[in-house]
Amino acid sequence: MKNMIKEIVRHNTMKFLVDLWIVILALFIGFNIVSASGGAWQLVGSQGFSPELSNHENVVSWRAIRFDSKDTPYVAFVNYTAVGGASIANKASVMKYDGSSWISVGPTDGFSPGGADFVSLAFDSNDTPHVAFIDHTNGERASVMKFDASSKSWANIGNSGFTAYGVQWTSLAFDSNDTPYVAFQDQYNGNGASVMKYDTSSSTWVSIGNANFSNTDVVYTSLAIDSNDVPYVAFREGFASGYKISVMKYDASSSSWVDVGNRKFSASSTAFLSFDLDPSGTPYVAFQDWSQGGRVTVMQYDASSSSWVNVGNTGFSDGEANFVSLVISSRNIPYVIFDGSTDNRKYGANVMKFDGIKWVKVGKKDFSPGPVDGTSIAVNSKGTIYASFADATKKFKMTVMKYVENWNYAGDVNAISNNGDITSMVSDSHGVKYLAYSDEALNHAATVLQYDENKDTWSVVGAPGLTPGRADDVSLAVDKNDNLYIAFLDDTNRSYYNSSKATVMKFNGTSWNFVGTPGFSMQGVGFVQMVTDNNNTPYVTYIDESISDYVTVMKYNGIRWVNVGGVGLSKTPAGYPSLAFDALNTPYVAFKNMTTDKATVMKYNGTRWVTVGAPNFSLGGVENVSLAMNSNNVPYVSFTDWAKGGRASVMKWTGTLWAPVGQLGFTRVDSNSALVTSLVVHNNVPYVSISYHPEDPNGGTEVMLFNGKNWVTIGNSSFSTWTPEPVWVRDQWVQAGLTWYTDLVVDRWGVPYVSFVEWTDEQKVKVMKFD
Repeated sequence: MKNMIKEIVRHNTMKFLVDLWIVILALFIGFNIVSASGGAWQLVGSQGFSPELSNHENVVSWRAIRFDSKDTPYVAFVNYTAVGGASIANKASVMKYDGSSWISVGPTDGFSPGGADFVSLAFDSNDTPHVAFIDHTNGERASVMKFDASSKSWANIGNSGFTAYGVQWTSLAFDSNDTPYVAFQDQYNGNGASVMKYDTSSSTWVSIGNANFSNTDVVYTSLAIDSNDVPYVAFREGFASGYKISVMKYDASSSSWVDVGNRKFSASSTAFLSFDLDPSGTPYVAFQDWSQGGRVTVMQYDASSSSWVNVGNTGFSDGEANFVSLVISSRNIPYVIFDGSTDNRKYGANVMKFDGIKWVKVGKKDFSPGPVDGTSIAVNSKGTIYASFADATKKFKMTVMKYVENWNYAGDVNAISNNGDITSMVSDSHGVKYLAYSDEALNHAATVLQYDENKDTWSVVGAPGLTPGRADDVSLAVDKNDNLYIAFLDDTNRSYYNSSKATVMKFNGTSWNFVGTPGFSMQGVGFVQMVTDNNNTPYVTYIDESISDYVTVMKYNGIRWVNVGGVGLSKTPAGYPSLAFDALNTPYVAFKNMTTDKATVMKYNGTRWVTVGAPNFSLGGVENVSLAMNSNNVPYVSFTDWAKGGRASVMKWTGTLWAPVGQLGFTRVDSNSALVTSLVVHNNVPYVSISYHPEDPNGGTEVMLFNGKNWVTIGNSSFSTWTPEPVWVRDQWVQAGLTWYTDLVVDRWGVPYVSFVEWTDEQKVKVMKFD
C-alpha cells in the first residue's frame, strides 16, 4: 500500500500545476502533436474517458493497457476515490475501444467483488480478457477473473482469494496452452516471489516450484512467458546493498527457479521496474536508476556472456522518471514510457525508443495534454504505440493516446531526375540510404543518389548517368566498410546474341570505377543481383545466356571475376535468382525452376552447389523470388504464389523442410497478383514489399511484416497514390498509383524505406519511409 500512498501524495502536490497546464495548452499545444519525424500523438477516443464514480475526485491507479489478437485496445484500472484526505480503493474495471469510444467490459462501476489493487490484464488465445488483482474482500489475497461474453459478466478462475495469505504486485501471463500463471509478492512466505498456475484437472491454483523461490523480500514482481513456455520473473530485492534487480526463470527439468545472469545486477538502487521479452525470448528490464539521478536505464540479458548489459546509454531520460513502463514491439524495437520532470513542465508523459545506437524521443517531449499520474505502454501488431495515463487535466481519469506513424515521401528524387526504371536501395552501417535507378532522362544510364535525413534531400553520388550506356536490372550493394557497388546489364557490352553482359562498378569517394573487366560475363545475362560477403568480397548472380539460361554465381577475386562452383549451378533454365550469405559466409541462391515453375534453394559447400532440402518445394508455380537470411542462419524465401491465386507467400528452412511463415498467400484476397519484389529480415523479423498487379481492384504498393503469428500491413495498404480510375499517361491508360520496380530496405533504426516507379506521375522514381 506504500506505493498507493506515494501516488496520492504525488497527486496532491501536483494539483497546483493543473490550472497552469491548461493555460499552457491553450497557448502552445493541441492534442495532435506532430513530431520532427512526421508522426503524431493522437487521442484514442475521449480524453478522460473512465467513469466518475462519485462527486469526489477519482484517481485512476494500477492502470494497464493491452491488445487482443485483433488489435483492439483494452485498459484495466482501479478508481481510487479521494475523500477528506483518505483514499478508498474501488472495484477493478476493464474498458475497450470499439473504434469510436471506450466502453465498459462488464459493469460500469467495476467487476471485482470489492476493492482491488495491483490489477494485471492478459488475454488467452480466444481473446478472452483475464484480470489478476489483490482482492480486498478476501484478505488481500490474489484472485483472477475472466470475462464471459455470453453473460456479459466476470467469473472467477478457480477460487477467489486462492493464495494462502495476502499478496502484492500481482502479474498475469498465459502460456501457449492457455494456462494462466500469476506471480506475486508472497506475504505468507517472507514477502518473497512466488508463482502459481491454474490446474484445469483439479480446478485449483498450484505452485510452480517453491514458494518464495527468491529467498528474499521482493517488490515489483513482473511475469513473462517465452515461446517455449518458460516462465520468467523479474523483481527488485535487497536492503543494505541497495534495492537492485534480479531475474529468474523456471527450470522444468529440476522443478526449480534459477537465476538469469547475476542476482542484483543493476548498478545501484532502483524503482519502477518493468519487464518484457523480445520476439526471440531475450529478457529486458527498464527501471528508474538512482545511480543516474533517477533517470531511466534499460538492460538486456546477453546469453553469450551470461550477463546483463546496458541497452544504449544509462540514465537516458532528460530528468528523473517515474512509473517506467517497457514494451518490445514485434519489430524488435524497445520502447519506454515514463512521467518525469523535464525543463519547466512537470510530470508529462514521454515515450522513447532505442534506434540501435541511442534512445530517441517518439514525438514531442511531454506530449500528454497535461501532467499525468502514472503511465503504461503497449504496441499493437502493426507497431502502433499506445500510451495510457491518469490525466491531471481531467481529474486524473484515464486517457489513452497513440502515436500514428505515416508513409511519407523521403525527400524529392524528382528534384534531380524526372523519371526512370528499375530501382534498387541499400542502407549502410551508419543508416545512410542510397538509391540507384535507370535514368530515363540520361538514355537509361544508371544514377545513384544519397539521402540526407536531416535536410530531407537527395544528392548525386559521383556523377549522374554513371554507367557507360544504358543500364538495366541495376543492383546496389554495400560492404562492411560501407563501400558502394552497383551491378547492371551493360548495353555497351553485348554478347554474340546481342544481349547485355554484366558489369560492376565501385564508388571510390569521388568517382565510379569498373570492378574487373566491363562486360565480364561470358555471354548476355538477365536478372543480375549483387551482394558482398562477410569478407567484403563482391558477388553477382544472374541468368546465364551462355548455358541455356541456367543460374550462375561469380565473385571478384581482386584481379578478375571467377565462377563460384562452375557455371550453370541450377542445371535447368531458371528465373529470378536471389543471392544471400549466412553468418558463416556460406552463399545461398534461390530461383524459379523454369521447367517445373517451382522454387528451389541451393547453397555452396566449398566445392559444389547442393540443394537445401527438397528441390521445387513450393506448392505450385512461383514468380518474383527473393531470398534473405536471419541472424540464426535461417534462409527465408518470398515469392508470388500461383498455388494461392498469385498472392504472396514466404517460407523458411527449418533444418529438415521448407515451412510456411504464417499463412501461405497472406496478401489481400482481392488481389489479382502480388508481385513480391523485395524480402528483408531485420532483427529476425521478415518484411516484404509488394507491387500489386495493374488490374488489381485496390492496386498500389504495400509493405508487410510477420509479427510472429500473422502478416500485418505496415501503415496503410496501397499507400502509394492509387485510385480505382485509370488515367491517360504516355499514350496509354494506366491505373493511377500503379507502381513498378519496388525495392525495400529497413535501416538500423527499424525504419522501412520503399522505392518505386510511379507510372501515373510520368514514370517518376519515388521513395517513401514509414515514420
